[in-house]
Amino acid sequence: MCPESSAWATKARLEQTRVITAANTAAGRTVVNSLPILPPAPVSAPADVAPADLAPAVPADPTKTRESSEGYCCALAARQEAVALRRADPAIAKAVERQRNQPSRRPRGGCMR
Repeated sequence: MCPESSAWATKARLEQTRVITAANTAAGRTVVNSLPILPPAPVSAPADVAPADLAPAVPADPTKTRESSEGYCCALAARQEAVALRRADPAIAKAVERQRNQPSRRPRGGCMR
């Protein structure tokens, strides 16, 4: 791996174990033992590629930003339900209410300097 900057190199070193574990888990066996991380170097385009080829292709149809896919809507609904269930814990709600009803604990005698 040859990162573009020292920040990416540091991040790659920190995430190295997780990447190796994920690769081996996906393969079902140990196929990656190490992930060599080279010193940072700028990325350059291959010599045989013209600059026009590097330009991103313009999509024929503009992307619709107001409509969401069915899968996204299902995932969003599941996430909102999970968050609502976590917030509905009666013990937490009781503790929050108890803390709100307590008088404030400010030091007496004015400001501390």
